[in-house]
Amino acid sequence: MSKKITLSLAGFAALSSFASLNAISLEDAIKNVDFTGALRYRYDTFRTKGAKVQDDSQLHKMRAQLGSVANIGDGFKVVGVLDYNYDNAANDGGYGAGSSTKTDQPFYLREAYLQYDATDYGTSIMLGRQSLNTIWTDNSIDGSVGMVGKIINQSLEGVTLAAFAVDSVNNDPDFVGFEEPVAGNKTFSSLKDAIFAQNLYGAAAIIDYSEQAGVTGQLWVGYVPNRTTLYAVDASYTLAINDQLNWGLQAQYLGNSTEDFLKNRNIKGGSLYTVAGTLEGYGFDGTLGYTAYGKDDATTFNVLEDMGDIITAGQEIQNFNGSSLHGSLGKNQFVFASAGYTFNDIVRVGADYVFGGTKVAKNENDRSGAGKKQEIVGRVDYNYSEKLVFSGFYSYITQKSDFLSNRGFDDSKQTNIRLEAEYKF
Repeated sequence: MSKKITLSLAGFAALSSFASLNAISLEDAIKNVDFTGALRYRYDTFRTKGAKVQDDSQLHKMRAQLGSVANIGDGFKVVGVLDYNYDNAANDGGYGAGSSTKTDQPFYLREAYLQYDATDYGTSIMLGRQSLNTIWTDNSIDGSVGMVGKIINQSLEGVTLAAFAVDSVNNDPDFVGFEEPVAGNKTFSSLKDAIFAQNLYGAAAIIDYSEQAGVTGQLWVGYVPNRTTLYAVDASYTLAINDQLNWGLQAQYLGNSTEDFLKNRNIKGGSLYTVAGTLEGYGFDGTLGYTAYGKDDATTFNVLEDMGDIITAGQEIQNFNGSSLHGSLGKNQFVFASAGYTFNDIVRVGADYVFGGTKVAKNENDRSGAGKKQEIVGRVDYNYSEKLVFSGFYSYITQKSDFLSNRGFDDSKQTNIRLEAEYKF
């Protein structure tokens, strides 16, 4: 059975090439197909109490991806990725979410693009449906995809230069302001649709001299005509105290400016500042950091999807009401810390703590996201092998809000428990 599937996918990848490219024969193409994939099971329990919105649910979440890269000759490659549970359509219900086990969900074509590698110049060109892979988006297997053109150059050692254009994106529910309607000359169902009604153009410069000098850095710029200009800077330094002990410092700044279309709808430019210091050695790791972002009188966003690819505090607090990185009303400040110990490079046991709050101007109608907030997280990770990992966490968030208590609501409490097994090849 597996042999038939392999041949079918290889044939699909090879037949996706163009005859005008002087591609090699189908038989030779099949011999030059590499496969990658991931299979993940998650069990999530989610409960909120005291807030205006109550939730109590349990979900079984299956996700599977199978990718193929076909080398069709002359530097050209055809890449395809099939995905099960595209846009979370195949979550199996548990308590509070129905009792349906969804066996009728198909695989979808998540990525399909043509890549050309000019190895003599250290340059790759990719065109088609593919992962966005920016600092403003989630770059895991749950991340966003779109119709994208990219040029990446790595001709200089330790330096990566990239330019990209995004024409459209998928309907990921973690996109910027996904549930906020935005009206204008044309009515958009969400802030995400309003922004991506225009193309996103961007460039990045990434340096990695970690082995030579312990230094890494990133510089990103993005532009959406008539909507927003985005910019981001990341810098880190790692000092090897001895063979087993390292100290590191990382700082990030993400900012954006909005144009009249968004400003007139009280969506203003945002800024995020984060700094974190880390100590690792003898099986122990510890981190202490600070982050600040948002405005008390306007909705702002700092990333375009989920929590982006940046330093984050805790597990869920930066997706919480008033504190979401991808769109919320409120000025946020948090101090965060984490500590863990790894046994025999296999099992890590750790904990996170986040404390801070959100301020919202008193003249705003909805101040439900304001108040003091804290999150406590417990984690366990078991690296059974390089390909198979078991993990789990417990997250508990509390919010003390005068706005809600004055309206008869108890303090908000959110609990999330996740158990996960993931296999990659």
